[in-house]
Parts: sequence; structure tokens; C-alpha cells
Amino acid sequence: TGINLGVGTESGTAGFSALVSNFDKSMDLMMDMMLHSTYPAAALERLRTQSLSAYTRGQDNVTVIAGQVAPKLVYGDQPYGRVVNDADIRSVTRDDVANLAKQVFVPVNATVYVVGDMTRAQAKSAVERAFQSWPKSGQKVVFTYPAAPTPEPTTIYVVDMPSKPQSYLRLARALPPAYGPDMARIDVANYVLGGGLQSRLSANIREAHGYSYGFNSGLSWSKGPGPFTAAGSVTREKTDSSVIEAMKELRGMTGARPVSAEELQAAKNALTQSLPVRLQSNASVSGIVSRIVDENLQKDWWTRYIATVNATTPADVAETAKKYLDPDHTVIVVVGDGAKIMAPLKAAGVAPVVQLDKSGKKIPN
Repeated sequence: TGINLGVGTESGTAGFSALVSNFDKSMDLMMDMMLHSTYPAAALERLRTQSLSAYTRGQDNVTVIAGQVAPKLVYGDQPYGRVVNDADIRSVTRDDVANLAKQVFVPVNATVYVVGDMTRAQAKSAVERAFQSWPKSGQKVVFTYPAAPTPEPTTIYVVDMPSKPQSYLRLARALPPAYGPDMARIDVANYVLGGGLQSRLSANIREAHGYSYGFNSGLSWSKGPGPFTAAGSVTREKTDSSVIEAMKELRGMTGARPVSAEELQAAKNALTQSLPVRLQSNASVSGIVSRIVDENLQKDWWTRYIATVNATTPADVAETAKKYLDPDHTVIVVVGDGAKIMAPLKAAGVAPVVQLDKSGKKIPN
């Protein structure tokens, strides 16, 4: 039996995987952990030391710095734009942790999912028995995500990290919240652009030009306006060329280079044929079902998602890209050796170039 408790950016989970014969005992252990955790100060200090060490190491990593700066440029001081720093790590107290747990780990915030060789009656009986000691107090946590700020015209933001042999390039924009009417078509567009090994970004920047070992795009679907990103490490001397090629591919998605029948079918196959695989384990089934419940989706949501993916046309992809992957309003972050990459980036003429420090603050010219 493995019992896991965790907190992410939008939710917390407590769960376990166990034999049916050990289900009751596992439930008792999990509830004991949830209700009687003491959050010892020594454990907090150990985690603080580990977190500060990781943070310090990250400040010398071009990938980490790009990941810290880009959200601030896309979202400003909104939740998705806030990045944990060393001062945040140092400021957390044991009481902060305990009070937050007391506030959010309450029955009104919980939904229970049981997947396995048990009848509904068996699962219900076991859960009710284990949960009877959970005090029925507290208030439901409610949070309204603000809309993403209006995107600024495309700008290249350079963070100087002297002597780095590679640059890290990250393109970023805000997406609509997950499970909206355009989610399936956005997934298709992203797959063609950079979601697969042979997608356009990889085929161009990695395969055709050899500027990178890997350059892809991805979607962070969230309850609020999560980010679209296209990113990868590139050869320092080809940083400007990599920006040019990445933006060429992004613009091509809007209709300048229509999606071919082969590209479209590959995206449809990848997005639809991967879904059955996600139903092969108890954990993955729980994840899919929990999304339907937590997001208040119709029970046939995934069926309709597949139908929308399969009905998507090249014109749909172009229209979706114009709306959500707009190359004229995209944040471009480049982290690398400023002495070697700044002048070529300016000469490339892709977009205005602004220099920032590692915290994302503008450096005066």
C-alpha cells in the first residue's frame, strides 16, 4: 500500500493504492495522516533547506530562469504570474502550514473516488466508516480566477546569463480556461505546431537546422487562463535564427502554411487514440472521472471531445491559431549570454528587444 498526500496549484489530493483486502486499513491510515498530522517544525526546516538549495541551483539554470520570468510577463501580478522566490520559502512558518491545512482540508471541500473491484455499496460503507470521525466544519474554498491581461504586442525579452553555451527560448501566451468550447481545436493546433516528435517546431529547429536537441510546445490547461508555451534550449550562436524559425512556424499555423491532411490526421490519431490508454489503470480512471465531476462536465464530455477533434478541418486550425496562438501578441523570453545574442536578436528584426534581470525587471538601456 502506498499512501500519498499532495497539494498542487489548484487542488490537493490524498489517496492510496491497495489490495481490496487492505482497503479498510489503508483508509484508516490515510485519515489518520489527514486528521492528526502535527507538521513538525524540524520537518519544515528540512524541506525549507532542500527548497532553498534547489532555488539557488536554479538561479544558474537558463531553463529555470525562463520559467520564472515568462509567467510574470504574460500574467503580471495575477496568480499564474506569481513565482515562488527565496524570500517566500524563508517566510513560511509551521503555523502557516497547519492553519492552511485546517482551513482547506475539511469535508465540504472533498470528493471521494473509489476505483477497483468493489461494489458501490461496499465502497460507500467503507468510506462512511472511515470518514465518520472527520469533523463536519469549515467552509468551501471558492476562488474566481481573473481573466488574463490583454496581451501586449510581441516583444523579445532577454535575460543575460554570461558565458552560457546555450540559450533557452520560451514563447508564451495565455489560454482560455480548460474544458471550454475551443479546447479540442486548440489541442489539435498545438499538436501540429509542437506537440509531437515530428511536429513543425521539432521538424524545423531540431531536424532541419540542428539548432536544438528538442523544441516543442505545450498547453497547461487549468481552471483559469493557463499558459501555452513553445520552448527549448538552442545553440547560442543560432539564438536569433531559432527565434526567426519558431515565429515562422507560429505564424504558419494561422494560415500562412496551411495544415496538411497528413499533419491533421496525425494530430487526430494522437489525441483520440491515447484516451483508451488512460483507462487502463485505476489511478488514470480516477483522474478522468474526477475531472468530469470537479469541472461539472456532462458525462459524455470526452465522447463529444473526440467528435470535435475528428471533425476539425485545416480552416478550423488556422482560425483557432489566429485567435489563441497569435504571433503578433506573444511573449518571447530568451535567456543566455547577452554579449553574444543581444545584437543578433536586434538585427533579426522579429520584434523589439528588451533586457530584463533574473527577476523580470527591466534593465534601463
